[in-house]
Amino acid sequence: MNAHLGRGAAGGVRILSERAALEMQRQQASMHPSIPGYALGFNEDYVGDLRVLEHGGNMAGFSSLMVLIPTDRAGFFVVNHREGSNLRDNLKRALLERSFPAARVRRLVPPPPPAGAVQAERFAGRYAPLTSCWSCRPVRAGSLMTVTANADGTLGFASGRWIAVDSLRFVRENGTGYIVFRSDSSGVIRELFAGAYWGWQKL
Repeated sequence: MNAHLGRGAAGGVRILSERAALEMQRQQASMHPSIPGYALGFNEDYVGDLRVLEHGGNMAGFSSLMVLIPTDRAGFFVVNHREGSNLRDNLKRALLERSFPAARVRRLVPPPPPAGAVQAERFAGRYAPLTSCWSCRPVRAGSLMTVTANADGTLGFASGRWIAVDSLRFVRENGTGYIVFRSDSSGVIRELFAGAYWGWQKL
């Protein structure tokens, strides 16, 4: 962590060139400009207007998460018992919002669209992670997610209510982030993205 925050050097020892360290921290790909993407070895995230780089994992009964804030040369590492625990994510948001004013900024949330302006039903359905293995026998699909269409044209997803920003992008009603859909050439919804590796295909 110190080496990455030091642009490749820690404790007077250079581990990476500054150029390599900065390249690892640069966004390399994203599914949409308004959602976080990938760096090299790091997932990108935005908490409010604060850009962070992170890498986490689950294995053998524990969960972990490393978070870097390169602009402030700050970071922290969380590890705890229980695979798949939400402690790391809850602690991450709490620490960032307490310590960095930029993390408390919220996206502009428009009012729900007029009735009938958004065909919310076209987004509704079950979605499987893009990392699912359909050629495996038996098929190995990760945890399915459900998108529901609300009567007011908003969507229900991941325990939140999402309001249309444009034809394929929705903002969470508390202003904490976006989700983006992708359609095929005929307009059928095929995929859903929430940033970094969070991607699902519509079943």
